Amino acid sequence: MSAQKLADRPLVTTDFESLANQQPYWDWVMDRYFRLEMTGFENVPDENCLIIGNHGGGAIAWDAWMMFFGWMRHFGESRPVNFTAHDVLTTLPKLGPYLKSMGIISPTKETLNQYLQAGRDTVIFPGGVDDAMRAWKRRDEVVFAGRKGFIRLAIRNQKPILPITTAGGHDCEFILSEGRGLAKLLRFPQLLRSDVAPITFSVPFGVSLEVLPWHLPLPAKIRTEILEPMELDKDCDRADDNEYVDYIYNELLSSMQANVNKLASKRRFPVFS
Repeated sequence: MSAQKLADRPLVTTDFESLANQQPYWDWVMDRYFRLEMTGFENVPDENCLIIGNHGGGAIAWDAWMMFFGWMRHFGESRPVNFTAHDVLTTLPKLGPYLKSMGIISPTKETLNQYLQAGRDTVIFPGGVDDAMRAWKRRDEVVFAGRKGFIRLAIRNQKPILPITTAGGHDCEFILSEGRGLAKLLRFPQLLRSDVAPITFSVPFGVSLEVLPWHLPLPAKIRTEILEPMELDKDCDRADDNEYVDYIYNELLSSMQANVNKLASKRRFPVFS
């Protein structure tokens, strides 16, 4: 899509009036239910960023949702942020319109280019369902699934990468198996753009196949930290330099994994603490 057509498309904005009405509820969820600890706001630079996060805990990925409300509570209307979500969620009745009212957008290259060029902080989770639906035994693993397009996106838009790490959200439910063989059998890659068909143990359905976010999240303790921004080469041609892109990918993944390990080490018990 041309730059002119991108510029002509209206931006999705957060309904701040609705958010203000909801704030007491989300404050309770953040502070009492998930006991969110979100730190590192001093690392957010003045310029807008491509924000890269890990997430987990199933279809809703409650840690990502708490990340959004934690950011909005801290910055308010002074620095709105656009998170991304899988199209399966944004097209669901009732849930889809609600997500869009909170400024949630589709993680397409065209959309991300538009929002970065418009000066918006934009959040993507490169691991997608591979990250959100990883088995519980891998709950503290940062999964990008080899996806590196976001690095090229940041280089071409001359934006820094701002990493946000989180740990604990994968305790909202227990993913027993990623169900990759089952996903192929059910044609999930073609139907849902998903290589996994997770078998979970959750409330209230017990052991079940998770396709939609129909479970109640368990009261996981969520710890989230914003890391220092990663400045990229100002030469846009470096986006086509595979060696440079690989270097940035490995550096980012390594630093985020180290920080997730640090956050996870604060657990007093295997879950919920």
